[in-house]
Amino acid sequence: MFSESDFEKLKKEALKEAEKISEQKIKEAKEKLQYQKDVFFNSLNINREKELLNLKYEKILKEKETSLYKKYEKELEKIYKNIKEKTTNELLTVIHKNGESLCKCFLNKLQNYQKGTLFLPKYLKNKCQSNFTTVYTDNECFIFKTGNKHIVFDPIESINKILQGELCLK
Repeated sequence: MFSESDFEKLKKEALKEAEKISEQKIKEAKEKLQYQKDVFFNSLNINREKELLNLKYEKILKEKETSLYKKYEKELEKIYKNIKEKTTNELLTVIHKNGESLCKCFLNKLQNYQKGTLFLPKYLKNKCQSNFTTVYTDNECFIFKTGNKHIVFDPIESINKILQGELCLK
């Protein structure tokens, strides 16, 4: 199962690699433009025109740099989104594989209750038995309702918190 530190390592590695690639591309573009600038300015003898062209060059360079940063920022976002999606799917698979254990753990939390309705994911049908009225849903949540009280375990929300580094596992 992915731990929070495993995900953080993957995330850091992907971000470092993408940042390294974007910095290299920006450096190459700057060097190319600098070379073109130098070649061009060496052919000029008029200082005023040289200064004006230098200002135009600086403006073009800044625009190029900004567009490259935006391009690689979008690529970084795609990489992060793919990692997050893949990790979420892998964690959901692990949750489904360990569904019986999660159900038993959830039922253990309910041992003080006599009556209520238990709502469980369909994949646990015939795998998790209880004394409560049980309804199987398409939802991933484990929900127990008794009177006005609701006890909920939402694996998707837990995954999101893990991916955001917010969940403190006990």
